[in-house]
Amino acid sequence: LVLSPMGGPSGMVLTPPLQGKGSLDLGALRLPLGTRLAGKVRGTEGKGLAGAQVSLLPPPGSPGPQDLLARRVFTSPEGFFLFQGVGRGRYLLQARAPGRAGVQRRLQVGAAPLELDLTLPPGLELRGRVLLPGGKPAPGARISFEPLAQGWTPVVVLADSKGRFLARGVPPVPSRVRAAWTKMGFNWSAVTVFAGKPGRDLVLRLFREP
Repeated sequence: LVLSPMGGPSGMVLTPPLQGKGSLDLGALRLPLGTRLAGKVRGTEGKGLAGAQVSLLPPPGSPGPQDLLARRVFTSPEGFFLFQGVGRGRYLLQARAPGRAGVQRRLQVGAAPLELDLTLPPGLELRGRVLLPGGKPAPGARISFEPLAQGWTPVVVLADSKGRFLARGVPPVPSRVRAAWTKMGFNWSAVTVFAGKPGRDLVLRLFREP
């Protein structure tokens, strides 16, 4: 523990003894130490995946920007990951790796340590275009693949200057595909359903929202 005066970089290091379980006793002040959350990320062949990104986020609907509140780690060469000092409560755990479909789990963290085993299957690679009425491209349109089955992470990409996009790591399950584009204060959108199997390039035709 480091105690620093306000406005000054220097501090005094204290090493008080641990009292009880899971807390740091500072007399009248008692600080919880948090929970250990660990696990392994594997491929479908069972081998650990090195360098996979594992994110611990507050659950959807929580106040504040989720991305700023997230904690992120990368797996070891053997695929292991570790979060220390996790506070009690509900979380969303996401795991992603290049070329793999990302997965997510809703967690309830208590006092007991948690051990997780996550498997990332190969993801799909999908190409397509986003077009305005008349066939003109929608540069910079935002395209999201939102899996209809639970346990998979969404994939979000942006269209290039010609309205083309390439999405990697799309889960091999049916997904709702949304395209959104804004120009001169007007919003345009399109929604379709992807069946979860690779096929022809996707063509998303935008309509102006009322």
